[in-house]
Amino acid sequence: MRFLKWGVDRLLAAPKISRARLGLLLFGALVLAVGAVATNAPATLAGSLAADSPSAPSTLLSSFTRTAVLTGLQNPVQTRFAPNGDMYVAQQCGTIRLAHNGVLVATPVIAIPNTQCDSERGLLGIALDGSFASNGYLYAAYTNTDGYSRLSRFTVVNGVASPASETILYKYTQPSAVYHNINDVMWGPDGKLWVSSGDGYTCGSACGTNGQLLTSAHGKMLRFNPDGSVPSDNPYATAAAPQSYIWSLGYRSNFRFNFMANGTPIVGDVGVHTSTEDKWQRFYMVSKGSNYGWSSYEYHEPCTSPPGANLSNCPFYEYQNAPVGANAVTGFLQYEGTAYPPVFQNVLFYSEYGTQTIHYLTFTDSTYTSVATDTIFDSAAGTTVDLEMGPDGNLYSTSIYQGTVYKYTYSGPPNPTPVTDQLQIGTMYVKDTTNAANWSVQSNLQ
Repeated sequence: MRFLKWGVDRLLAAPKISRARLGLLLFGALVLAVGAVATNAPATLAGSLAADSPSAPSTLLSSFTRTAVLTGLQNPVQTRFAPNGDMYVAQQCGTIRLAHNGVLVATPVIAIPNTQCDSERGLLGIALDGSFASNGYLYAAYTNTDGYSRLSRFTVVNGVASPASETILYKYTQPSAVYHNINDVMWGPDGKLWVSSGDGYTCGSACGTNGQLLTSAHGKMLRFNPDGSVPSDNPYATAAAPQSYIWSLGYRSNFRFNFMANGTPIVGDVGVHTSTEDKWQRFYMVSKGSNYGWSSYEYHEPCTSPPGANLSNCPFYEYQNAPVGANAVTGFLQYEGTAYPPVFQNVLFYSEYGTQTIHYLTFTDSTYTSVATDTIFDSAAGTTVDLEMGPDGNLYSTSIYQGTVYKYTYSGPPNPTPVTDQLQIGTMYVKDTTNAANWSVQSNLQ
């Protein structure tokens, strides 16, 4: 998403602008990159949601409470939990903060030197090693002022990581772009490091061919051994880098991803959204060696066109930008905790940036590929860019422009009445005359 530092600077320099108005205009600065523009303050969001929901939902689902647990952060982008319950919070400009027993520690874990912090560049993802309690390894996905994205490892000792401990596991060979660079990093259930990387576009809304190039790390899902070497079971393991690291390709802006309960990686790819182009946010189940189309085309259910479409690469869920440019999927979490009632077991929470909402999906099957319902969980969640489950079994969200980490707790009956105010899933045609040959009937919200 466009964390537009230059936009903030320009707005601050504008004459006679109130703080309240400045707050509204900052959202207007968040244009195409991850696909979200929050054009107005939360009070106006009900209007933008009205087209999608049968009735205006309550602010938060019944019996749930949202609590700000960390405030005053500077552009927080992600939260990770250590085995002892400590929270590590990454901030876009390279500083990582630590919260112990819910209290923010004054001394940062690290301020990563030479982090390029503008637009969509900066520190956008962190991960803790599976053996973090013993080795202290913390992984960071960020853009450096040398002009290149990198995946690095730092060693945390007693809550602090020295910049000298940095080990660069992989440095991109193409210069970073203004938008869609290295995004997220996760420690996978397979003990590997997974990285999502946008297409690195630098021109208009629909350019950037890197997603189809095996010689580029951009527009890909990448997979590494923890020491930065190539896993032997990667689809192109014997090729030269970066191809050897590629797990799947054909993404535009795969800002956030996660793993389902069955271990399958899922990714949210943000679609182009100008008035004459595709305007859909796609949820993909990621499979080894698969190509998800961008920038040649973008898949739509039932994926019967274009002729080269592969049904196995079809998104398992999508939704359309309404209004245009207002939406982007920016977080995933399949709930596997016990702090919420059983009806929430295995639902997929996702955050929608432009409308500042958090939703959850239910499924009709045990493979989580057939969506049954889409329900708004929180209609005023803020500018969420990450979702995590804490060791207490509660959902945590990171809100970049509120500078806050929130916790959601449940205090209702063990078997609540099923929610009836759900978004309607139906059939919709993509209104795209310019690229009509590429799109097909779409099963989605309307």
